[in-house]
Amino acid sequence: MDQMVMTLPYDIDTACRIIRQPVAQHGLLSAQSFHLEQACASFSNPVCPHDGSTHCSCRLATLHIGLPGEPALSLVLHKHDGKTEIWLDSEELASVPALAAQVQQALAASIHLHDMPGWTCT
Repeated sequence: MDQMVMTLPYDIDTACRIIRQPVAQHGLLSAQSFHLEQACASFSNPVCPHDGSTHCSCRLATLHIGLPGEPALSLVLHKHDGKTEIWLDSEELASVPALAAQVQQALAASIHLHDMPGWTCT
């Protein structure tokens, strides 16, 4: 099951940049593995499930974060309605607890580095 860890009041590209800087400062590597536009609409029904529009503006991206030669942790970024949600996979969190703690520290640092109004952390 996925766990939402924070919501940022920015588009997905800005959210990626905000996350990657403190991740690197914590000695971790990050790589974006994919980026999808119109991510939540289906082929048979192109209506966005979040806002009901006929043009889905949702975007998804995944950042893999870790150390060289070790299992990585995946952050899933989901942009909709003018904000980007950051999700972690609960099973991955349990399998690499030390890395999960480092990533969560880096995410907390990203908030402090950018002094962002409108963010929430769950």
